[in-house]
Amino acid sequence: DQIDFQSTILSRFDCIFIVRDERNDEHDRNMAEHVVGLHMGGGAREKEGEISLDDLRKYITFCKTKCSPRLSEESAQDLVDYYVNDRQHVASHISSIGGGKSMPITVRQLEAIIRIAESLAKMSLLQEVTSVQVEEAHRLFNNSTMQAATATGGSNELPSEMGELVVKIEDAIRRRMAIGTKVNGSKIQEEMAGRFSNVKAVDWAIVNMIRRDELEYLDGRKMIRRKKQFV
Repeated sequence: DQIDFQSTILSRFDCIFIVRDERNDEHDRNMAEHVVGLHMGGGAREKEGEISLDDLRKYITFCKTKCSPRLSEESAQDLVDYYVNDRQHVASHISSIGGGKSMPITVRQLEAIIRIAESLAKMSLLQEVTSVQVEEAHRLFNNSTMQAATATGGSNELPSEMGELVVKIEDAIRRRMAIGTKVNGSKIQEEMAGRFSNVKAVDWAIVNMIRRDELEYLDGRKMIRRKKQFV
């Protein structure tokens, strides 16, 4: 759900990391104590590492202004090979799940890997991007955007035990919304979830109706409009 955006929007990000809210008592306690401490006026405590934050900022500024690395022939060929393989991988994933939605790998993603590789070279004050930086840039890309790209198409089938309930919710939405009317997306979701006590089933009902072109999102997914009669 975190990356349920149009593929044209997703493709504009260099890296996309899926953040999972997993329960961990120790982590939860540390996070809660940190947030509470901020509101008690304690402020965030900065821990000094091997170099001070001030020196680190100066070093980053120096790297950005004094270093402009360019691709070597070897690293350029590596990028071409990675790009072709990544496109094949995503195409195979879409085929394996029987189609569906997935973020395309385009030249935008190739440019993202190049920017990451150039940044890695700048960090080492190199004047040339080598295969080492390209390999690390692709690793970062593969562990972020590529995983997100294949995750978007992972839950393409309605759970069988939810089918009857989803049909009832779809009927309720049709009775609630006349053809041509618009409603707030969050409002209709909350209303249906209150009636049927199953948020996931409500989400599936809306998704199914959008796939059948009965409904459509408007205003950046804030509004939902009913387009036509179900046949």
